[in-house]
Amino acid sequence: MGMERDLGLDVLNPVERDIICALAEIAEGCKTAVRTEQLCAHELLSAVPASSLHRALRGLLTRGWISHPEGRKAGLFMLVR
Repeated sequence: MGMERDLGLDVLNPVERDIICALAEIAEGCKTAVRTEQLCAHELLSAVPASSLHRALRGLLTRGWISHPEGRKAGLFMLVR
């Protein structure tokens, strides 16, 4: 819990935290963009309903935790922080 607090993850809901973890794992250090389909198939997110996943993605985009790669508006995501 202390490490989550230090990283600022304590303000995220469980689905948002799982998205951050899945993005980091799939992107191997956040150097590449991750497709929505890859997130949906990840073991942390495979049981999350699509509507909840997309709502959490929108929230993370709005708060600046994730972004779309330059020139893209949907379908690919990258960690910002």
